[in-house]
Amino acid sequence: YRLTVAIADVAHYVRPGTALDREAYERGTSVYFPDRAIPMLPYALSSGICSLNPEEDRLAMVVRVDIDAQGERKNPKFCAAVIRSHARLDYAGVAAALTGDFRGQRARYKRWIHELGELAQAAALLRKRRSQGGALEIDLPEAVVVLDDDDPLRVRDIKRSRATPEEKAAYQMIEELMLAANLSVAEF
Repeated sequence: YRLTVAIADVAHYVRPGTALDREAYERGTSVYFPDRAIPMLPYALSSGICSLNPEEDRLAMVVRVDIDAQGERKNPKFCAAVIRSHARLDYAGVAAALTGDFRGQRARYKRWIHELGELAQAAALLRKRRSQGGALEIDLPEAVVVLDDDDPLRVRDIKRSRATPEEKAAYQMIEELMLAANLSVAEF
């Protein structure tokens, strides 16, 4: 398999030493809450020009790595690129597509089923290799915070996520592929 992972390149917009760079450094990461997110970068960047929105050219940093039959990463390549994403897929839709469910809005996933199947196979090889190497497998339930309707600053309840096993598998697939890209960059 040949895995290509593209991540939005913000370097053109966030110059070293600028106020924007200092603020992003202070925040360190985006923070996600039940009802909103506080992005590391201003909304116009994080959800606009630095977001890999479908059918729009975007600057990106790209990792390309081959994955052999034993799940070993080989021949990593890195480059800056302009990419044009063709679709915004979500975990629930990917999970449904991988199980053959193309009802209603999910019909649009049919176009990507071959690629999704290939990604699932590549991720399975990567996961198997990591497991054989002694990687820990921690499967903790995800918490869902329920806020009060009248006072959104008040927590009403904390429940376990009702993610299906198929949705968990979709999350794990993406995590595994991102981990392969991150490990390739770290080794470089």
